[in-house]
Amino acid sequence: MADRARRLHFLVEGQTEETIVRDLFQPHFHDHGWVSRRLLTL
Repeated sequence: MADRARRLHFLVEGQTEETIVRDLFQPHFHDHGWVSRRLLTL
């Protein structure tokens, strides 16, 4: 199970929030083993 992909989903409410998540949080999570992130914009 150690090689199992880790996935994280974000629900954001606008373009500003999407940019913040994409530019600030995604690199951090990628560095910590999260291989897939999905942004869901309202």
